Amino acid sequence: MLRTILFFLTVLTFSINSHAVDTSGCSPLWAGTQSDHPVQVTAEKAPKRECWNIASSGLRVSYRWVQINSREPENKNIGFWISLNGKAQYAKARYYECRSLSGTGYGHDTSGNAQYLCAATQVFRFQDYPQLMQYAYGSDGLPNFWDVSVAVSLDDHGNWESRNGYNYRFRF
Repeated sequence: MLRTILFFLTVLTFSINSHAVDTSGCSPLWAGTQSDHPVQVTAEKAPKRECWNIASSGLRVSYRWVQINSREPENKNIGFWISLNGKAQYAKARYYECRSLSGTGYGHDTSGNAQYLCAATQVFRFQDYPQLMQYAYGSDGLPNFWDVSVAVSLDDHGNWESRNGYNYRFRF
């Protein structure tokens, strides 16, 4: 019985030591999501510029649309112009996906058409876009408000989705 108790205490001690807690004040990243159809932005902020996980901070930007009878995204050449506190950056969407909308909403669709909600997404992490970080944090190392503007280039169609030139605006 004593051996069993000692074995249990040894395993428990090892378990506690191997799962140390982050006491730096840097975990977890703060995250917030805002949508203004068809654009969605998620901001992830480290609490201080000096945090070990600052490279994971940044913005995830998505453009969403509905399409009929095709699971493959019809828009495949989408780009994002973003501005974070006045610092602009442009990048093409890296991820595309479509999900079935069947079974959502009220009633049963009897049209015979399948609807899909599609999204194009680009992630602007500070590890890949370090120039954005200097505008995201103040001289004291603490995060500023993040004023984000987004315009979407729909290059397959030769136009921009930019709210008639006013851009989609978010504040985190």
